[in-house]
Amino acid sequence: MNYLVIGWQFLRRYPVIPIFILILLLIAAAIGPYVTPYERDIGNIADRHLSLFSTSEHTTIQVSKDDVVNGFHLLGTDHAGRDIFTRLLHGSRISLMVVAISITTGMAFGLTFAMISGYYGGIVDEVLMRIVDVWNALPFLMVALVLTLIFGRGLNIICLLYTSDAADEKRGVDLGGRRIIKK
Repeated sequence: MNYLVIGWQFLRRYPVIPIFILILLLIAAAIGPYVTPYERDIGNIADRHLSLFSTSEHTTIQVSKDDVVNGFHLLGTDHAGRDIFTRLLHGSRISLMVVAISITTGMAFGLTFAMISGYYGGIVDEVLMRIVDVWNALPFLMVALVLTLIFGRGLNIICLLYTSDAADEKRGVDLGGRRIIKK
């Protein structure tokens, strides 16, 4: 019983499960496209809407020079006959790339605005923070639609949209640090 209590306290104190899930996502994104035997965007229309753990009679995979097996779909197929597991692994790679770019650019813009605002203070601080407030007050979906109409679809627009909240948060940290230094 004592081991259960110690184990539970360890799991509550340290983020073991989220770290495990994040490591699993990183591994899946890194090796996923090399593990799956199917193409991401190509499917067989005869294999549409297959259920979990199903084997296709229409899709064959050449394992070796002489050995050909029927296609096994771990998570089934979608409406176009594409393998869902393959698309999931490719999608995790794109999602993690969006997260990394958004965090990096958000930190860069946010820290730049916050350091300029915190260093100069006064009117510069007010103007920069009103720019950030106006940006945060805009509806996300409307900004996304306008930017997509202007610049077209792409990963750059998605990353730009998710970087908006960083400046206001960094300013609070910077102003708190400035108050500590002046004392």
